[in-house]
Amino acid sequence: MSGYPDRRENRSLDNNWNQTIGYNQTQTEGQVEAKEISIVPARIVRALILMLITAFLISPSVLADDEMSDQGDDAALRFVDVEIEPDEPTAGSVATISFRIEDPDGNPVSGLRASGLLRAPSTAQDVAPPPPTVTTIGRELSDPGSYEVAVALNQPGRWWIEIRVDDDSGNIARFDHFTIVDAIDDPAPATTSEPIFIRSGEWNTFYRVDPDTGGVVELPGEHLFDVGGRWWLAEISIQERGSISSNYGGTWRLHVSIRDAISGNSLSTINLGDVRANVYSGSQQEPAIATAITIASDGSAAYIYWARQLGDGWISWVAEADPLTGEIRNEQVINGAIASNGFWAEISIRQDGRVLVTEQVVELASVSGYRLSLIDRDTMEISTQYRRTDAREDSLTHCMLAYPGPIGDVAGDEPVRYSLCAPPESNGSQSLVVWDPVTGEADYSIDLEPIAGDHPGAVDGVASPDGTSFYVVNTRSLRIAEIDLQTGELTRQRSLLPEEDDDPSTLDRFFDWVFGAAAPATAQARGSIEPSVAISPGGEYLYVVANPEDREPGVLVVDLEQLEIINSLKTGEVVDGIIATSDARLVVIQRESDADGDAVTILDQDGRTRVTFTLPGEADVVGIRR
Repeated sequence: MSGYPDRRENRSLDNNWNQTIGYNQTQTEGQVEAKEISIVPARIVRALILMLITAFLISPSVLADDEMSDQGDDAALRFVDVEIEPDEPTAGSVATISFRIEDPDGNPVSGLRASGLLRAPSTAQDVAPPPPTVTTIGRELSDPGSYEVAVALNQPGRWWIEIRVDDDSGNIARFDHFTIVDAIDDPAPATTSEPIFIRSGEWNTFYRVDPDTGGVVELPGEHLFDVGGRWWLAEISIQERGSISSNYGGTWRLHVSIRDAISGNSLSTINLGDVRANVYSGSQQEPAIATAITIASDGSAAYIYWARQLGDGWISWVAEADPLTGEIRNEQVINGAIASNGFWAEISIRQDGRVLVTEQVVELASVSGYRLSLIDRDTMEISTQYRRTDAREDSLTHCMLAYPGPIGDVAGDEPVRYSLCAPPESNGSQSLVVWDPVTGEADYSIDLEPIAGDHPGAVDGVASPDGTSFYVVNTRSLRIAEIDLQTGELTRQRSLLPEEDDDPSTLDRFFDWVFGAAAPATAQARGSIEPSVAISPGGEYLYVVANPEDREPGVLVVDLEQLEIINSLKTGEVVDGIIATSDARLVVIQRESDADGDAVTILDQDGRTRVTFTLPGEADVVGIRR
């Protein structure tokens, strides 16, 4: 894709860094003028120099208001009327730098490219600075020669903001500003109404990302919901109440904390009371308690599931609560204890309005059966229940809570679901199973072995936004198939790679040029990539993480009408996850071996890089599937 720039381009500014922050800069406003000193003993001079150097290294805040520019009197482009807000930034805020660019005659210069970088300070003059943690694209304002760049200040500390403008003739001007970002106790509110959420690799944490600036805020939460015109974060806490015994278990307090994910403010706490339970077999402290939660599509109710093992049996409950007040409105026990080592569960709301509780029975660390319960929302009565607690060979045992999936609802009046999974009859290969939660039966199962081939672990897929079709892709062999979710028919399949016997077309030559004839050593597969397939909001395009054999990895854009590659993104290294946002932007996540956090690149619809930044830590790439 011609609009996709090389991410390494952002590091081309490193060569000019020492010229910019060298200690021989001209005096700026606010600096203390050097006074003439007559004769001072050398040891005193050395002591004063040492004190100044120490103060500089330990307390760079003396430079907090320093602003530097590499423009001279004869520079073709000059920064004027620079304004920076806020004056005292805190972690999670966005620095907005507005300015005008003039030529040597004082005329405004329009049509320039503006960008911004955020870097940590260099530790010494002759030491290369660290790579930028944020790189963003600025915008031109309506007034001639006026521009604005917004730079996210994601973490507290001392930072350099570097603003750059350039034109097609190679003229460049740069302006640097040193700032100190203070830490804050509470999460900062969102700077956009359309954030992106990425599950953190840390337990019970999400990253909230502003796709325009790269702003990142960490929020506590285990479950994320976009319903009722609001983003919700929910966290189920299990707290010890008294002594715990590996033989006799103990008592734990259950409560649910619900937070507004946009403002970061707490909304309610739902207290489920004390629960007596065993500890898991082989554990000294971990309670044998399973939990799940969902929120109604209109945001009017939260449904919380919990199950506990006491003795040999598991008993489950479901409660309905007000997510804004925490009031518990109703509660229902799911009849029938089940003997097993463990429980995994999911709770969801069906298209017909009923609450579906899906429970997987775990015996000796492997799934052995399941139970399906449909609950009427108005009465909280169980309307339908189906259970097979000892059914290791049943495909639904392995597919109803398939990991990592995906799992979803099939469009239509019937409440059927689809799962991309590996049932026992597939012998380790993937299948697409469509099943009925009312009857507990699989309507059909499509063996995807022709797509899986020698790389079954590289198979991933996604449903169309309208829930009528499913697209399966092997990210290694680059084979793709389209499946009709209504009928189970495999309607189309093909290879995205050119046939060996075919004369190379223009697209094939372009593909080879972009991805190369051989993959470099740094691009070898590092295991399963999840999720490796995403679909545009309108269902026109498929974005595929490509890790093909003998070619360099990247992201392919596939036209779903023709099942053909129309554009490509060269990444240089393996991509670990992608997200297609509701406004058709593409989010690319990559592991950074030499950084504390993962690298994220956000691209506009035309493939132009909007912003790149580094997360505070690693992303849970499985957790970004939505």
